[in-house]
Amino acid sequence: GKATSERWAEGLRDRFGVERHMGPGGPRGMTPDLDPRSLTRILPESAQDDARAILAERGPEIRAFFFDAMDARTAVLDAMRAEPFDRAGLEQALAASRAADAAASAAMHGLMAEIVANLTPEERAQIGADLRERFPEYRDRREQRERWRERHRRN
Repeated sequence: GKATSERWAEGLRDRFGVERHMGPGGPRGMTPDLDPRSLTRILPESAQDDARAILAERGPEIRAFFFDAMDARTAVLDAMRAEPFDRAGLEQALAASRAADAAASAAMHGLMAEIVANLTPEERAQIGADLRERFPEYRDRREQRERWRERHRRN
């Protein structure tokens, strides 16, 4: 009933809402726990000023993408609670949310690529090592993924 759908929507908001996507470094998108400020902090000192300048220049543009993504998630929650329920409206809101998340992620990745492009090969190698150490999402898990694929192919 309505009470159940409202509790479910509130749970989604609690789990995926704006507050959840704001971290100490700013909004987070599809890149797990790594935002540009976190990347800047693990850069060699010699590269941090250039990275901060890029962040200052591109920050407003990047934030706009994340605010669009947060608004799209809110629209999904609104569509879930709508009475009468409109499945087509929910599907449209979900599609818009996916598009907004993809746009935010692409903007963030572009920013990161711009920052990393200014590094030496040695600095890029060090960044890769730091990412693998600090963020489990960046560890090389090819063997683990292949075992998972094999296990699920048989079932």
